[in-house]
Amino acid sequence: MTIDNTAYQEGFREHYAEGRPVWDIGRPQAPFVEIADQVKGPILDVGCGTGSVAIFFAEKGHAVTGLDLVDKAIERAREKAAGKNLEVTFLVKDAFTLIDSDWRFPSIIDSGLFHVFADDLERQRLYVKALARVVEPDGTLYLLAAKDQPEGSAALSGYSRDELRNAFSEGWKFESIKEFVAEVTPEVALKHPDTKWTTWFAVIKRSA
Repeated sequence: MTIDNTAYQEGFREHYAEGRPVWDIGRPQAPFVEIADQVKGPILDVGCGTGSVAIFFAEKGHAVTGLDLVDKAIERAREKAAGKNLEVTFLVKDAFTLIDSDWRFPSIIDSGLFHVFADDLERQRLYVKALARVVEPDGTLYLLAAKDQPEGSAALSGYSRDELRNAFSEGWKFESIKEFVAEVTPEVALKHPDTKWTTWFAVIKRSA
Protein backbone atom coordinates (compact mmCIF):
# COMPACT_ATOMS: atom_id res chain seq x y z
CA MET A 1 0.00 0.00 0.00
CA THR A 2 1.26 3.47 -0.89
CA ILE A 3 0.41 6.70 0.89
CA ASP A 4 2.00 10.04 0.05
CA ASN A 5 3.70 11.47 3.14
CA THR A 6 5.93 13.89 1.26
CA ALA A 7 4.50 16.93 3.03
CA TYR A 8 5.15 15.38 6.46
CA GLN A 9 8.64 14.35 5.39
CA GLU A 10 9.50 17.85 4.23
CA GLY A 11 8.09 19.34 7.41
CA PHE A 12 10.29 17.14 9.58
CA ARG A 13 13.32 17.83 7.38
CA GLU A 14 12.84 21.56 7.96
CA HIS A 15 12.93 20.99 11.72
CA TYR A 16 16.28 19.22 11.45
CA ALA A 17 17.65 21.75 8.97
CA GLU A 18 16.91 24.55 11.45
CA GLY A 19 18.91 22.85 14.21
CA ARG A 20 17.83 20.64 17.08
CA PRO A 21 14.08 19.94 16.97
CA VAL A 22 11.95 20.68 20.03
CA TRP A 23 11.61 16.99 20.87
CA ASP A 24 15.30 16.06 20.51
CA ILE A 25 16.30 16.26 24.19
CA GLY A 26 19.03 13.63 23.89
CA ARG A 27 17.37 11.05 26.16
CA PRO A 28 14.02 9.30 26.51
CA GLN A 29 11.09 11.10 28.05
CA ALA A 30 10.68 10.06 31.70
CA PRO A 31 7.83 7.53 31.27
CA PHE A 32 9.96 5.34 29.00
CA VAL A 33 12.60 5.15 31.71
CA GLU A 34 9.96 4.30 34.31
CA ILE A 35 8.60 1.32 32.33
CA ALA A 36 11.92 0.15 30.86
CA ASP A 37 11.98 -3.12 32.79
CA GLN A 38 8.56 -4.08 31.38
CA VAL A 39 9.60 -3.81 27.75
CA LYS A 40 10.39 -7.03 25.90
CA GLY A 41 12.71 -7.15 22.91
CA PRO A 42 13.17 -7.08 20.08
CA ILE A 43 11.77 -3.57 19.86
CA LEU A 44 10.52 -1.44 16.97
CA ASP A 45 10.90 2.33 17.48
CA VAL A 46 8.64 4.10 14.98
CA GLY A 47 9.56 7.71 14.23
CA CYS A 48 12.83 7.24 16.11
CA GLY A 49 14.36 10.63 15.26
CA THR A 50 18.03 10.75 16.27
CA GLY A 51 17.69 7.50 18.18
CA SER A 52 17.69 8.49 21.85
CA VAL A 53 14.97 6.03 22.89
CA ALA A 54 16.26 3.24 20.65
CA ILE A 55 19.78 3.63 22.01
CA PHE A 56 18.49 3.69 25.59
CA PHE A 57 16.88 0.27 25.10
CA ALA A 58 19.84 -1.06 23.13
CA GLU A 59 22.04 -0.19 26.11
CA LYS A 60 19.78 -2.46 28.16
CA GLY A 61 20.62 -5.35 25.86
CA HIS A 62 17.63 -5.29 23.53
CA ALA A 63 17.73 -5.69 19.77
CA VAL A 64 16.17 -2.47 18.42
CA THR A 65 15.07 -1.33 14.97
CA GLY A 66 14.42 2.38 14.53
CA LEU A 67 12.55 3.94 11.61
CA ASP A 68 12.28 7.55 10.53
CA LEU A 69 11.32 9.43 7.36
CA VAL A 70 14.21 11.87 7.62
CA ASP A 71 17.62 10.80 6.39
CA LYS A 72 19.45 13.40 8.52
CA ALA A 73 17.79 12.07 11.67
CA ILE A 74 18.82 8.51 10.82
CA GLU A 75 22.39 9.64 10.06
CA ARG A 76 22.63 11.24 13.51
CA ALA A 77 21.11 8.14 15.12
CA ARG A 78 23.67 5.88 13.48
CA GLU A 79 26.50 8.16 14.55
CA LYS A 80 25.28 8.18 18.15
CA ALA A 81 24.96 4.39 18.24
CA ALA A 82 28.42 3.95 16.72
CA GLY A 83 29.86 6.32 19.30
CA LYS A 84 28.57 4.01 22.01
CA ASN A 85 29.67 0.83 20.18
CA LEU A 86 26.05 -0.29 19.96
CA GLU A 87 24.49 -2.29 17.15
CA VAL A 88 21.13 -0.69 16.41
CA THR A 89 19.32 -1.02 13.08
CA PHE A 90 18.32 2.45 11.88
CA LEU A 91 16.41 2.72 8.61
CA VAL A 92 15.02 5.58 6.52
CA LYS A 93 11.53 4.16 6.17
CA ASP A 94 7.93 5.38 6.13
CA ALA A 95 5.95 3.88 9.01
CA PHE A 96 2.91 3.43 6.76
CA THR A 97 4.79 0.83 4.70
CA LEU A 98 4.54 -1.44 7.74
CA ILE A 99 0.99 -2.23 6.61
CA ASP A 100 2.54 -4.65 4.10
CA SER A 101 5.40 -5.84 6.31
CA ASP A 102 6.18 -9.36 7.49
CA TRP A 103 8.01 -8.03 10.58
CA ARG A 104 6.74 -8.93 14.03
CA PHE A 105 7.77 -7.32 17.32
CA PRO A 106 6.60 -7.93 20.89
CA SER A 107 7.16 -4.26 21.72
CA ILE A 108 6.62 -1.11 19.68
CA ILE A 109 7.62 2.38 20.77
CA ASP A 110 6.13 5.60 19.45
CA SER A 111 7.67 8.61 21.16
CA GLY A 112 5.88 11.43 19.41
CA LEU A 113 4.85 10.34 15.90
CA PHE A 114 1.18 9.48 16.27
CA HIS A 115 0.21 12.95 17.47
CA VAL A 116 1.34 14.40 14.13
CA PHE A 117 -1.83 12.88 12.65
CA ALA A 118 -4.20 14.34 15.26
CA ASP A 119 -6.14 16.28 12.61
CA ASP A 120 -6.06 13.53 9.97
CA LEU A 121 -8.48 10.72 10.78
CA GLU A 122 -7.58 8.68 7.70
CA ARG A 123 -3.87 8.67 8.53
CA GLN A 124 -4.68 7.84 12.14
CA ARG A 125 -6.63 4.80 10.96
CA LEU A 126 -3.92 3.64 8.57
CA TYR A 127 -1.14 4.21 11.10
CA VAL A 128 -2.92 2.14 13.75
CA LYS A 129 -3.48 -0.54 11.10
CA ALA A 130 0.26 -0.51 10.33
CA LEU A 131 1.13 -0.96 14.01
CA ALA A 132 -1.39 -3.80 14.32
CA ARG A 133 0.28 -5.50 11.38
CA VAL A 134 3.73 -5.67 12.98
CA VAL A 135 3.00 -6.10 16.68
CA GLU A 136 2.85 -9.69 17.87
CA PRO A 137 -0.39 -11.08 19.29
CA ASP A 138 -0.46 -9.90 22.89
CA GLY A 139 2.33 -7.47 22.05
CA THR A 140 2.49 -3.97 23.50
CA LEU A 141 2.61 -0.44 22.16
CA TYR A 142 4.26 2.19 24.36
CA LEU A 143 2.85 5.46 23.08
CA LEU A 144 3.75 9.07 23.82
CA ALA A 145 1.35 11.51 22.18
CA ALA A 146 0.59 15.18 22.72
CA LYS A 147 -2.52 16.12 24.68
CA ASP A 148 -5.06 18.53 23.22
CA GLN A 149 -4.00 22.12 23.94
CA PRO A 150 -5.91 25.38 24.38
CA GLU A 151 -6.02 27.66 21.37
CA GLY A 152 -2.91 29.81 21.10
CA SER A 153 -0.66 27.44 23.00
CA ALA A 154 2.91 27.12 21.73
CA ALA A 155 2.73 23.37 22.39
CA LEU A 156 1.62 20.99 19.68
CA SER A 157 -2.02 20.05 20.14
CA GLY A 158 -2.91 16.37 20.04
CA TYR A 159 -5.66 14.20 21.48
CA SER A 160 -8.19 14.24 24.26
CA ARG A 161 -8.27 11.09 26.38
CA ASP A 162 -11.40 9.89 24.56
CA GLU A 163 -9.91 10.59 21.13
CA LEU A 164 -6.84 8.56 21.99
CA ARG A 165 -8.92 5.68 23.28
CA ASN A 166 -11.17 5.76 20.22
CA ALA A 167 -8.19 5.60 17.87
CA PHE A 168 -7.21 2.26 19.41
CA SER A 169 -10.70 0.91 20.07
CA GLU A 170 -10.54 -2.08 17.71
CA GLY A 171 -8.32 -4.95 18.78
CA TRP A 172 -6.38 -3.02 21.42
CA LYS A 173 -6.70 -2.72 25.19
CA PHE A 174 -5.34 0.15 27.28
CA GLU A 175 -3.37 -1.11 30.25
CA SER A 176 -2.64 2.41 31.42
CA ILE A 177 -2.79 6.01 30.29
CA LYS A 178 -1.43 8.97 32.19
CA GLU A 179 -0.86 12.65 31.63
CA PHE A 180 2.57 14.18 32.16
CA VAL A 181 4.55 17.27 31.17
CA ALA A 182 7.12 16.40 28.53
CA GLU A 183 10.59 17.87 28.36
CA VAL A 184 11.64 20.03 25.42
CA THR A 185 15.02 21.35 24.37
CA PRO A 186 16.46 24.11 26.62
CA GLU A 187 16.24 26.62 23.77
CA VAL A 188 12.51 26.04 23.33
CA ALA A 189 11.85 25.99 27.07
CA LEU A 190 13.60 29.35 27.40
CA LYS A 191 11.61 30.80 24.51
CA HIS A 192 8.27 29.62 25.95
CA PRO A 193 8.78 29.65 29.75
CA ASP A 194 5.06 29.57 30.56
CA THR A 195 4.12 26.71 28.24
CA LYS A 196 3.30 23.29 29.63
CA TRP A 197 4.02 20.54 27.10
CA THR A 198 1.26 18.26 28.36
CA THR A 199 1.37 14.80 26.91
CA TRP A 200 -0.18 11.35 27.20
CA PHE A 201 1.79 8.21 27.88
CA ALA A 202 -0.17 5.04 27.20
CA VAL A 203 0.61 1.36 27.44
CA ILE A 204 -1.65 -0.41 24.94
CA LYS A 205 -1.88 -4.17 24.49
CA ARG A 206 -2.80 -5.79 21.19
CA SER A 207 -5.78 -7.96 22.10
CA ALA A 208 -6.81 -9.41 18.76
